[in-house]
Amino acid sequence: MAEIQLQLGEQKTLKALSGTTEPVRASDLTEDIGETALNIGNSLRELGKRALAELVDKNKKLWRITDSGRELATTIQLPALELKPPAAAPAPAPAAAPAPAPAAAPAPAPAATPVPAETPPATQTPAQPAGPAFPSQAEILKMDGELLAVGTRKGDISLEVIVKYVERMANLNDLGSISNALTEMGVDTATKKRWLKLYAQDLREKMTGEETSYQELKDLRFDTGFTIAEWREASRQGNVCGILGCTDKPVTKCSHCGNHYCRKHEIVLQTIAHKRGYK
Repeated sequence: MAEIQLQLGEQKTLKALSGTTEPVRASDLTEDIGETALNIGNSLRELGKRALAELVDKNKKLWRITDSGRELATTIQLPALELKPPAAAPAPAPAAAPAPAPAAAPAPAPAATPVPAETPPATQTPAQPAGPAFPSQAEILKMDGELLAVGTRKGDISLEVIVKYVERMANLNDLGSISNALTEMGVDTATKKRWLKLYAQDLREKMTGEETSYQELKDLRFDTGFTIAEWREASRQGNVCGILGCTDKPVTKCSHCGNHYCRKHEIVLQTIAHKRGYK
């Protein structure tokens, strides 16, 4: 097997994964590794790229080790905690024979010197341990896009360009705003739904350590007061623009998805990815 270089976090994750008999989630390995579920998830994705682990259930995010990963795990030796032995006390020097003191006249008693007030030692604030480094929301969006292979087909807009556009034009805390930006970049509806679902789960895990279920995402109401499904249905009836939150009057119906779009957003229908997504 060709030599594979892994970061320490990836080595720990692979070693912990080799001790499992059933597919596991990143959160199942937190106690064994001592890392956050989000950092372990990043390591699992890197192991997946090297065919050392595989994602067996995308919805539940279940991972298992591959044969090549198990073989490599047997060669990994994680660094043990180094304990320094206590320093030996220096041997006392042999006492020298005292020299005879010369006879001297008694000296006068010295004048009393005032003792300066003792300055209390300055208190030092202990250094706070650095917390785990969390990826930014744009990085989470990009990682989820990589998992879905966004921008890998010939003629696709690259993932990097899509993420940069969404980062600049959308509110990354509002799934509706992100959905609109993805639509403007020509991301097809099926890919967009899966992407938003993964992003919502990872974002909630980053903020609270909990995961968002698909039903919670489906029922989520944005600033408009509508869910994505309700807005799409209203657009197909010609009542609103297909861009979530746009209040302009729809003027054009898309023959591929059935949504209506306003004059400002009808350019979305001309993108290659939009047409291909509904073939």
